[in-house]
Amino acid sequence: MKQMRCGGPYVMALILIVILSFCPGCVSGPSVQNQTVPPSTPPADLKVTALTEYNATHQTYSLDDAMAAIVTDNQIRAGNGAQQNFSLCYIEGTNVELSGKAEHWLFGVCGDHTTSMIGYDSHGISRMNWSQGMSDQMIDTGSLLSPAKIIGIAYPGRLAITIPQLEVRNSEYILTAPQGETPQEFTINTTTGVLIATYD
Repeated sequence: MKQMRCGGPYVMALILIVILSFCPGCVSGPSVQNQTVPPSTPPADLKVTALTEYNATHQTYSLDDAMAAIVTDNQIRAGNGAQQNFSLCYIEGTNVELSGKAEHWLFGVCGDHTTSMIGYDSHGISRMNWSQGMSDQMIDTGSLLSPAKIIGIAYPGRLAITIPQLEVRNSEYILTAPQGETPQEFTINTTTGVLIATYD
């Protein structure tokens, strides 16, 4: 008695027929373009936050850290013929927190025959030559009160505030208040902390 053998193509065809018989929707049915999808209702516990409410984290730096970074950078550059000794005649902090840390620090550096601006922020150190006028009075950083102390003098008892601009020049701190705050500007002595003037 002869045994019948099923060839490979017949077995494959049989398997394909069985599979297609179980999923007729895969090969036929109405066009997707003609179907309407009912609107779905999000679950009650789903919370959606608007993108405008998202606060990206940002880095802030103390004045001491920023000054230390530019001093170190200047010492490294001194090996390449850069001027090693310099004096600061202007300091500016942008978006300064109550802690005295700022997003960006800008320093006016007065040398013997040159004036330059050095910036320090999350991108590192940037330098540019400065041809416009700048104060001749050097800043005594050793006796300079910290930005945190100065902000505390201007805003006693505040738990949080961000100063858009804080400047040091001519022995004075000049604080620009956030929008909507009064007074709009404070002038405070850099070494004594005495309030010199306010402007509305």
